Formats: sequence, structure tokens, C-alpha cells
Amino acid sequence: YQPKYDTVSKELVGAEALVRWKKPDGTYIPPYKFIPTAEKNGFIIKLDKYVFNRVCQDQRRWLEEGKKVVPVSVNLSRQHLYNSEFINDYSNMVEKSGVPIDKLELEITESAMFENQDEFLSIIDRLHGIGFRILMDDFGTGYSSLMMLKSIPIDVMKLDKSFVDDYNNEKGEK
Repeated sequence: YQPKYDTVSKELVGAEALVRWKKPDGTYIPPYKFIPTAEKNGFIIKLDKYVFNRVCQDQRRWLEEGKKVVPVSVNLSRQHLYNSEFINDYSNMVEKSGVPIDKLELEITESAMFENQDEFLSIIDRLHGIGFRILMDDFGTGYSSLMMLKSIPIDVMKLDKSFVDDYNNEKGEK
């Protein structure tokens, strides 16, 4: 889990569940090396569900232990958006875990919204109807415009580092 802190109070306000592949020797294979393969062969669907279910289980355990539980965001591959049945699966996992829906968030990348915008918006509406908060991850890596974002009902936009890299130098002032 990668923690998220409030920049003013320094208080823990959330986390993001990240997938890491640990090799037998203890070193890690970076996600950029295995996620594209998982997306190509369809395994990403199982991986996403595994991670989401694991987050639900961990959140349930932390609640039972009396620990502070903050919202945890989980990445959602755009392959899920080709089959909206995943919504029932995710909803069932939440219900089975007993974790309050406000402690779970779904992250999508900006590239997910280009395929079929009407279907995309329908899925986002259904997820909101269940109570999920939707975060857009890596905004600024594709070709989205800020105007286009007006039509997309996301709750949080996470800017990609490259979007603000030039903020404090000559290139960023132009």
C-alpha cells in the first residue's frame, strides 16, 4: 500500500493498492514489465479482481482490529470497461467483506475513456450509484483536454508527474 497524506495536516488520508511481483531472490519485477503482458493476454482481469478482493479482506481485518481505516484506491484496467458485468463482481466482494463502500475507490486511466464514451459514462454512473468514488489516474499522459473532463463524472483527478514537471522553469512559463 502506498500511503496518501494530507499536505497540510500530514495526516494519513488514504492509500493506493499497488501490485508488485517479487522474485524468489527477493528482487522485484517492475509493473511496467508485467502489466502490459497481463493486459494483452487478459490476465489483468483476474489480477485486478485479486487485488480488489485482497484490499476488501485487509480493510475488514483492520476494522475488526480497531485500526483506523482510510479509503484505499485500486486500479481498474480498461478491459473491465468492455464488460460491465464486473460491476456485480466488485459489488459482491464489497458486500461479502462488509467494508463500507466509502473506504474503497476505483482508479482508471485517462486512456480508458476513449473507446466508447457513452458506455464508459454508463459504467461510471453505475459505479457511482453503488457508492464508489472514481479517480482518474495519470491525467496528462494522453491527449485529454481539460474541456473534455467537464463531461466525465470523476471524483478525483490525479495528475501525472510529467504534466507538472516544467512548472517551475522557463519551459513551464510558456
